[in-house]
Order: sequence, then structure tokens, then C-alpha cells
Amino acid sequence: MSNRSNRSNRKIQKRGIRKCRGVTFIELLIVVAIIGILASIGLPGYITNSHRNTAITTLSSLALYQATHLTRYNRYADLASLAVSTESEYYQYSQTLRGSYQFTLKAQAINSQLKDTNCLNLTLDQNLVKNPKDCW
Repeated sequence: MSNRSNRSNRKIQKRGIRKCRGVTFIELLIVVAIIGILASIGLPGYITNSHRNTAITTLSSLALYQATHLTRYNRYADLASLAVSTESEYYQYSQTLRGSYQFTLKAQAINSQLKDTNCLNLTLDQNLVKNPKDCW
């Protein structure tokens, strides 16, 4: 009797336990599709913010050079004479001088950066006032 019960226990164990043989091709395709969907959702926002961060860095550099120029020459410089590259395919940079002691730097979105609708115009002045505040 004990011999019979051992055989039936082995059969039950064999039926209940499956060997894992790895991942099926369908499971792999599903994982790749999910990763592709998540990447397509997140990547455009990341790229837009990356270009905006580059513009913020450029405006901050321009403000730093303006402060240095004011210290040396007792006035702010025009944008072309500063040693910062303002060439970009995503932003157009400009400056407004008001007298010798006030300036406003502006980065205006162009081309594909126009999708960043809340932050089309970034500005920074001599007092480091940043607008729009949510974009900085």
C-alpha cells in the first residue's frame, strides 16, 4: 500500500510542477511594446525641457557676462559683444538695454520648441528676475 501511495504522490507532483523554460516570444513582444509606448509618451516632454534648460543656461551666462562687463566698463554691453554663443535652432535670443544700468534678456521659442506653449518667452533682467516663474 505504501508503494502505491508513493507512486500516486509522484504523479501528483509531476502534474503540479512545470519546468520553467524561459520567456515566450509573445511575452517578449508585449514587453517591448509596453516599453515603446512608455518611451513615446515620455521622450517628447524630456526633449522639450532639455532645450528649455539650454536656453535658461544661455540666459544665465549672458547675465553673468553682463555683470562682468558692468564691473569693468561701468555699463552693460550689447548682445553681440558678449562672449556667449546665441545661435540655436530652438530659441532666438535678444536683449533690451534701458540706459547704462538696466537690461532684459529674452529667449523666444522657435521651430519645434513652439510646442512648449507655457514657456514661449523666457526673460531675465539685471536683478535676476525670471519670467515666467514656472518655466525656470
